[in-house]
Amino acid sequence: MTDRRVHKTRDALRRALVELIVERGYDRVTVQDILDRADVGRSTFYTHFHGKDDLLLTGFENVKAEMAGTQQPGDVLSPLRAVFRHAGDNRELFTATVMRHEPAMLVVRREMTKLLTEYLRPHLPEDELDLVVTFVIRGMTGVIGWWLGTKAPLTADEAYERFRRLAMGGIGPLLP
Repeated sequence: MTDRRVHKTRDALRRALVELIVERGYDRVTVQDILDRADVGRSTFYTHFHGKDDLLLTGFENVKAEMAGTQQPGDVLSPLRAVFRHAGDNRELFTATVMRHEPAMLVVRREMTKLLTEYLRPHLPEDELDLVVTFVIRGMTGVIGWWLGTKAPLTADEAYERFRRLAMGGIGPLLP
């Protein structure tokens, strides 16, 4: 069990990072900015995180956990529904990253690529895996950007279903 003080410190740092990304953009935020906003010392920060990218990815841990438990029979992409739900719940952050093609999105995309590669590996021939993962990740971020940017009156599940229909049209023939 994590100490309450550790949890409080980590939350303060995550909150500070999100606020600063929304205000300035990820590439303009420094570790010192985060420390100042969260009122946390540098040594404390580095006790918990390796750097700004590591801090950003901790917000992704909940999404990864949700993805792991959302496999739906017959829907190979179903774990990505969790990403759409997370985007819907964190619109301001996703708008600041996905829609602006921030370096923050590159960090998240890299992690999503690793996750999706391992998830899809049993379903696809090895020589198709990288191409399919790239297609799905780019398509997903594109649809999320469209959804948030147009303020389309869709729920996260409806946006996911639109994405799934489009993506499965491309990758469906490659699946066994």
